[in-house]
Amino acid sequence: MRRLVLWGTLLLLVMGLAACELFEGDDERVLPTLVDLTQLPTHDFLTQNAPPEGFSEVEYDPLDISLSTPPGWAATVTARFVGSFDDTGEPADSTYTAHIRTNNLVEGKAVVLEVNGSGMVRSEWPTDLRFESVRFGTEYWFLFNNECTKNETALGLEAQVSDLGASALVGGITNAVPDGHRRDIGDYPVWRYTFSPVLPTLTLQRYENSIVTPSAELWISPDLNAVLTYDLTLEVERVTLMWGDRAVSGRLDLRYELDLVAFNIAQDLVLPNGCPG
Repeated sequence: MRRLVLWGTLLLLVMGLAACELFEGDDERVLPTLVDLTQLPTHDFLTQNAPPEGFSEVEYDPLDISLSTPPGWAATVTARFVGSFDDTGEPADSTYTAHIRTNNLVEGKAVVLEVNGSGMVRSEWPTDLRFESVRFGTEYWFLFNNECTKNETALGLEAQVSDLGASALVGGITNAVPDGHRRDIGDYPVWRYTFSPVLPTLTLQRYENSIVTPSAELWISPDLNAVLTYDLTLEVERVTLMWGDRAVSGRLDLRYELDLVAFNIAQDLVLPNGCPG
């Protein structure tokens, strides 16, 4: 019983899947959900289902920080917001899909970002947008509205899109420890972790009176030293999303998924259609 209580106390201190963490402005307060200690994983369960050595506590901040080593990789990030504008109460439902491919051998990255809905864009912009960018080293080509530019900053977001990654879109995780649950994704064994989330820098902007309450699920592959899937749900009040210029409140669902087929393969990157070399 003493061992069970000790493990229960430890897990209460770590934000888990059953925990609720409230971010208000720049202050961070943890409001843990009440937990039945009799239902917490036992020491034997955690030991029998432990990940390999070196993965008893990990940190991926940003989420793709470990992916600079393989020759290349690809990932998809999706977002879905359901909510309303704070000033009028009108619906602000929006989505985005970001496809990211990299070639680390040539310091290359390709990004295709599609945004739909009024809650994530500036008031004067169309509500259906598609950005495409390819970067090699410090040079980048940007295709928007059938017009290609090189190393330009007229819209104020060209360089930002060309370098999009997990930090901007989904953030990262710290203080991650396994919770004893294991399964396979593709050919790889993965473990589920409890953790503290680091919020994204572009997808979500907070202010002094903002409230953000996250819940999430995280699966890590020790074989690849990478996060394979990450689902983050944010209940938000008085925030702005992406390039939006009006505050919204509602629910934001984010999902990051690493492409196992493309992992460890230098991606073939070409300039967007219509861009001169």
